[in-house]
Amino acid sequence: MSHLSNVDAERSPGNVKFGKKPFATRDSASLTSINDILGILEREDDFQAFRQAILPGSCHWIVQKKAFRDWIEPTDTSSTIFWLTGPPAIGKTMLSSFIIDYLSRGYALGSCQYHFFQAERHDTRTISYCLRILALQIADKYEIFRAKLFATHQETGILFATKNYQVIWEKIFEGVLFRLSLDEPLFWVLDGLDEAESPAALASLLTRINSTSPIKVLLVSRSTKDISAALTVENSFVQHEEIEISDTTEDIHSYVSKAIGTIFPDGNDGMTIVDRVLSKASGSFLWVKLALERIKESWHTADDIQIALDEIPAGMEYMYERMAEIVSRQEPARTRELAIDILTWASCTFRPLDIKELAVALKPKFGTFTNLEVTISQICGNFIVIKNSKVTLIHQTGRKLLLANNPHLSLAIDSRKGHEYIATVCINYLSDMKWKSKFSMMQDTEFSDTKGPNSPLSHEELNEPFLWYSSTYWAYHVSCSTESESSEELQAAV
Repeated sequence: MSHLSNVDAERSPGNVKFGKKPFATRDSASLTSINDILGILEREDDFQAFRQAILPGSCHWIVQKKAFRDWIEPTDTSSTIFWLTGPPAIGKTMLSSFIIDYLSRGYALGSCQYHFFQAERHDTRTISYCLRILALQIADKYEIFRAKLFATHQETGILFATKNYQVIWEKIFEGVLFRLSLDEPLFWVLDGLDEAESPAALASLLTRINSTSPIKVLLVSRSTKDISAALTVENSFVQHEEIEISDTTEDIHSYVSKAIGTIFPDGNDGMTIVDRVLSKASGSFLWVKLALERIKESWHTADDIQIALDEIPAGMEYMYERMAEIVSRQEPARTRELAIDILTWASCTFRPLDIKELAVALKPKFGTFTNLEVTISQICGNFIVIKNSKVTLIHQTGRKLLLANNPHLSLAIDSRKGHEYIATVCINYLSDMKWKSKFSMMQDTEFSDTKGPNSPLSHEELNEPFLWYSSTYWAYHVSCSTESESSEELQAAV
């Protein structure tokens, strides 16, 4: 596996190339016919555009991941799916582009085909288009597949542009590709699966691959409950890896340092601003990019720079709007209500809650959770990240937007009502008879001595999740909810 540790940036690209014109191959007339058969006459060069935006030296951390190394290694199974997930704006598409380039340069035995799902490109978001573009790339690489696909058209007269994805899957993939014995595995990289028209349906389809030649599929997306359920199939080989903020820290540092160096060539002020940008990045490549653009446009005063670091960049609002729409459209209503409550806690608490604390806080309303961490990853529209068991919003700009009563946002959190709700939960928790008797025994004891040998609280009780948060911060939440009359529920609790 030594070939994984160093990527030679000077090696020539692989065979997979797209442009606005049809593929150029050894048999131009034949492939032009294949373009017609598949209904893809031209395509924007997504990969080349993304590839050129990759900062030299970045993304190399992925080739050190055991899950990635296991995925690219030869296996006896006909299909292996590697599901790589991460929160919005962490740089998933750049990572996909790096992996495509890595595979195309020959660092793994096989050929690479790919597709980028993008929300704004409605014509390319369908399963049908994805399958047809994969077939076109395979036809460009393998003469035997190209010939059989052309023969299928001559026999049936089918033009696949007008067919649904089930027909394409049956005729092209099950009927032709999966029966071929190729001399190498195929690697498929599908970026932005959650942006597809029917992500769960496509994921389910890919788990049914039964091919003579090995096909290894990389799915890159946000984590959603629908995709997770679709990939949880008996006898399917699926590996899942979550991109952590720590994975991209070095890449972001290099990116920020290089950008700031061009704005502040003298160095001293630049290093201070690098630290300020990194302290607010929270792993978000998109925020960093947009904030740096703002600084580049207006860096002449300290206030200019502070505004650039504090305000929500316009480019992030669209991303947040789509995330909010995902949450607000969820069914059933109880799941949607749970997601909104979790976002309320994440937006309004004095400090981030531990996952166990949040489970206790939510229990009176929703009961006991099977796995709250997984639930959060699936229903909160990727607004939430869990770091070291702490439940936090993806970025400080997310909190600002959720609490801003933005009319364009399908989901908004009323700050006053949020604090009122949290204060009520805290007070009701502390009012439980379990604690009332303990607290009455503590009336003559200094609170600072509650951990001493005479404390009425046992060791287990002292470590009870949510006890310290509720007893310490209930008054803070009450004070934040009193801009107008509090609800009857809060007044009753107090």
